[in-house]
Amino acid sequence: MNRPDNATTAGAGAQAGNTAERLSKLFVGNEHRHVKNFGPPVWDEEKQKWKLKTTTDDGPATLTHWSQHLYRSYILSVIPLLSDGTCWFACIDYDKYELDYIKICHDIVASKFPLLPVISKSGGLHLFVFFKEPVKAELVIPALHYMAARLGFEKKDYEVFPTSAGEDKFSRAISMPYGNMFDVLPEQSALAGHGNRQLLETCLYLAEKMRITAAELPEIPKESPQQESRRIPLALQTAILSTGPYPGNDRSPITASIIWQLRDLGFDADGIKTAVEGHGPFARYDDKEKPKDLKADIDRIITKYDLRHPNSRIVPKFSMQSSAEFVTNFVPPDYLIDGLIQRRFIYSMTGPTGEGKTSVALLLALFVDRGWKLDNREIDKGKVLFLAGENPDDVRMRWIKLLDDMKVNADEVNVFFVPGSFALSKQGLRDQIMKASEANGPFALIIVDTSAAFFEGDDENINTQMMAHAKRLRGLIDLIAGNPTVIVTSHPVKHFSRENMIPRGGGAFLNEMDGNLTCMKVDGTMVTELHWQGKFRGIDFAAIPFRLEVGKTDKLKDSKGRHIWTVIARSITEKERDAAEHTGQKNKAQLLVAMAKMPGASLADLAKEVGWTTKDGKPYRSRVQRLLSALREDKLVKKESGRWVLTKAGAKEAGTVAAQEELEMPF
Repeated sequence: MNRPDNATTAGAGAQAGNTAERLSKLFVGNEHRHVKNFGPPVWDEEKQKWKLKTTTDDGPATLTHWSQHLYRSYILSVIPLLSDGTCWFACIDYDKYELDYIKICHDIVASKFPLLPVISKSGGLHLFVFFKEPVKAELVIPALHYMAARLGFEKKDYEVFPTSAGEDKFSRAISMPYGNMFDVLPEQSALAGHGNRQLLETCLYLAEKMRITAAELPEIPKESPQQESRRIPLALQTAILSTGPYPGNDRSPITASIIWQLRDLGFDADGIKTAVEGHGPFARYDDKEKPKDLKADIDRIITKYDLRHPNSRIVPKFSMQSSAEFVTNFVPPDYLIDGLIQRRFIYSMTGPTGEGKTSVALLLALFVDRGWKLDNREIDKGKVLFLAGENPDDVRMRWIKLLDDMKVNADEVNVFFVPGSFALSKQGLRDQIMKASEANGPFALIIVDTSAAFFEGDDENINTQMMAHAKRLRGLIDLIAGNPTVIVTSHPVKHFSRENMIPRGGGAFLNEMDGNLTCMKVDGTMVTELHWQGKFRGIDFAAIPFRLEVGKTDKLKDSKGRHIWTVIARSITEKERDAAEHTGQKNKAQLLVAMAKMPGASLADLAKEVGWTTKDGKPYRSRVQRLLSALREDKLVKKESGRWVLTKAGAKEAGTVAAQEELEMPF
């Protein structure tokens, strides 16, 4: 049976029609019957679940039926088995409630199964597999049972669809995702690899991307398979072989951490046992006087392992654990920048224009590529993807200057750029990103510059639009290979201050972030500090200083051969930062005295009075402007009739400074 190409329902919007058409091509069902589920739901006390009124109608599910499903008229159910005994999709229906969705999602990824998990209308899970061409049900059904068994499902808790194989066989229908909740049913949405609920657009993208052929179904071994050999990273091999000493002379956290990391690499219990048995902290299991069961401990840790993503909205099943169990389940953070930035986390980096956030982001990109330390913190070396959406030409000039200053050749750097903004929701562009990242990755860090450049809505004050925007940005973690960290440079809210440096979009956007980093200058200086505000999932850290340096290079000239000025960031020490702050305070004091002498003077006149000039000898007006902005925050200056003047507090401060300078003059 070919995929249906019939027209969309009359009156349905183009977007809804396109969505219905894509769903109908994924879930091609039986030619003779389909099922509809109508509300309101009725509670079945015996089965402890909601039941709907069901009708079986003649004919295949059409675009009209799909449109009505999406518009919540009813929940559509489709029979996977076609009359010729083949199917375009299949499903494991795990009909068990209070499931640990996150663990199941993690196990699917670890097992490399082509399954898309979707929460069912009863609160269980539908694990869908999609095919590029019709596949015989007699091949599909055993593969579904094999995957269910490998995921630890008991046969009494699940069934597979198609429910039977062969031509013209009767088979039951399975309900479709994103149906009506009728106010009491769970949201029937797809889950990504980390367990987060996905928008319908993302679900369609994932499903279309993961279609397979019959040959790509998991091979069913005749006997229990030995875990295939996998390359273990050198750092992890070192930990496995290490003979101590161990913190507090306690090996348990070390062994649990190693087991978790091997599990994350895709090892099953047998593979983990083979990799660690008799080595390092696991040697205690060979103690004949105090024998311990290594396999039992591995099984226990894997079973109770809970990879809880920090932003998951799904509540895991209730579990009361002993102190020993609770400690054993410790999941170590995986840092990109030690103690600061974690893998698979997304951070906003908020700062006003001119505070250095893009320059700092570029420096971080170079440090990750080089594996250089930042603020004496280790950095995992890796490739970087920089989405230069807001001003790619400016980013290009800063990058040229930064590489020149750091004596790094552009052809030696694994930092990749995408100039210009684009719609992350567009499937075609997402496909291109995926293909390009597979060719050039995997990536350790993705920098999005800026959030506003990739916002697809029309009003940043609408919570639903900002939430969808943030979810699309988070989706880059799963879209691009490498378990990357995502940093999104962001402009602050409209009425920002040093105490209110929150990204635009407010709580709706911030709630989807794992942390809000900030870039703010130290008053009166060209030093900007990387810190956090509002939210940060991790250990607090001291502000990290950078100096913003304005300069030129022979590699940056205009069409007439003149040098172009640009700005870069450079990591500095606390001592250098304090010296700059001292200079900044001194500069502010000098400016206050100059304003007292010359009320209402222009920026240029004030710069001349204090003796501040640029490298080409012109009055340093921008420094004066920057200092005045800082003094206004301190309520020492204000604007009257377009001119800067001292406030009463500013005049008093200027008098105090002048008196101190007079006392300090040599005689």
